Amino acid sequence: MEYNEHSIEEWCRELDKEPRITALDSAENFVNLCLNRKRIDSDESLLDKFKEHPGISIMLSRINFIHNYEITNSGLIFMSMLVNSPGECVMLVNYLQYKSVKLEISKFDIDNLVDIFPTGGWSEETKHKYWELQKLPENLRSDYSDNMLDYPSKYGKSLGILK
Repeated sequence: MEYNEHSIEEWCRELDKEPRITALDSAENFVNLCLNRKRIDSDESLLDKFKEHPGISIMLSRINFIHNYEITNSGLIFMSMLVNSPGECVMLVNYLQYKSVKLEISKFDIDNLVDIFPTGGWSEETKHKYWELQKLPENLRSDYSDNMLDYPSKYGKSLGILK
């Protein structure tokens, strides 16, 4: 892979081709989320509670400081059902930046996220594969990180990642 200002977009384009076959952990939680989304989305007190949830906190911080799309509370909760690690959180928010550009979505909510992930998330094998694919070769790594997704100003320009 050649690393340039289009690298994150190219990585996302390939990930976009992978099937989303891993069901959500709890169908009941998903149904409750959908049924209560208006209340959840209007509850500003949830932002403080999100700070206590590692996955949501990571995703929200990166969305707020790096990416140029917004997301509802119910969208964040839905996304938290698709990830199991900080790395997966970073992969997912970058992937949503890609979908934001390609689908012209400025604010993700439960409806458009379900359109993107209609049957759940990627398999563990797919997530592991794409985590490894975004690793930079030795000669491009720094002391800061060896992950392409940690350098959006260099590898994500084509997606307009930086605010």
